[in-house]
Amino acid sequence: MTICFREKVAVPNIKASTIKTQALPESSAFASRMMLNILRSGLSTLGLNMIADDTKEVSARIPLTTKQNWVNDVAKLYDITTLLRLGVGVSDFIGTPIGRALLTNSSEHTLIKKWQRLERYIHSQHFITAEFTSHYVKVSHCSNTEHQPTVEEDFAVLGVLCALLQHVSGQPVLLCTSENKCSCVFELPSNVIRAPFKAKSYAQMSAQRNWYIHFETNVSAKQSDMAEGKGQFIDDLRIMSPAHMTESNSAILANLAQVIMSLGLLDIDLPKVAHSLALSVRTLQRRLGQLNMKFSSIVQEVRVKHAGILLLEGQLGISEIGFICGFSDQAHFSRVFKMWTGLSPKQYGEFKKQKSSQPSFRTKGVS
Repeated sequence: MTICFREKVAVPNIKASTIKTQALPESSAFASRMMLNILRSGLSTLGLNMIADDTKEVSARIPLTTKQNWVNDVAKLYDITTLLRLGVGVSDFIGTPIGRALLTNSSEHTLIKKWQRLERYIHSQHFITAEFTSHYVKVSHCSNTEHQPTVEEDFAVLGVLCALLQHVSGQPVLLCTSENKCSCVFELPSNVIRAPFKAKSYAQMSAQRNWYIHFETNVSAKQSDMAEGKGQFIDDLRIMSPAHMTESNSAILANLAQVIMSLGLLDIDLPKVAHSLALSVRTLQRRLGQLNMKFSSIVQEVRVKHAGILLLEGQLGISEIGFICGFSDQAHFSRVFKMWTGLSPKQYGEFKKQKSSQPSFRTKGVS
């Protein structure tokens, strides 16, 4: 379903004192919390503020409507195009657990795929579609309900996506209304709105259903990163060589776990691991078969173990942990985690904290 816009009447200028921070009730929408934290950080970076919005960080889980009300208030108080510029707030998001999960070893293409994975994980009502070429991605903001995204929500999402893509590429990013760069309306890292776009009416903005994010890939930097990454796995390659196939299974498993964690759990697969170890997919499969190991079971165990560590730390919600560890949704996380540990994620966290012991897992594969 493509995005549909509704006409909106012009709103008068209002004073900051009319904006109040609403109570933030709990829900499972941790992604709304993530987005709101980024946007609030962006507002602060721009030297703007919301009167009475004096809490340091929004609560762990907030409803979608809270985020919607907030972006609407920003658009009324400042300007609707300000929402595009709030993406600069990702600078405070990059080092968070979810930020690292999205950005670890990401290219422009894989970053968008991870973003879409997050939308699917939370069963988001709003989502993006993306069509890639070598130099731009065509993005549409859609809804699976009759309640379509507003222009304000579009701009908030587009601003964050542009900022994340600029961080990944390290090169200028242009938000355009067509395949032609001459139609650019917003650019990073300068964080500037092009003058002609400022004059457009709300109706004209509403009519823009497809957006084109132009980017450049820093090939030399990526090649340097790849070379550095291969150097980190010299010991891994030695362990996986035929001369060392008599090593214990636990040593091999620990080695592969290190590689998998280094590559990131969101989009890990066999070809990616094989490439990092300078092995062909067939060779890696054969050597794992000689050890009676399955790649899918190893990945699952790594995910469960990492989830157990995060549960014990108690800093993140169960939904967030499931996403960071690469599970398809919270139900999948709970089911697999219980099959490996005998406890649900919630029970595990509570039980282990009471016992003050280290996590232990049954080393068996689960389909």
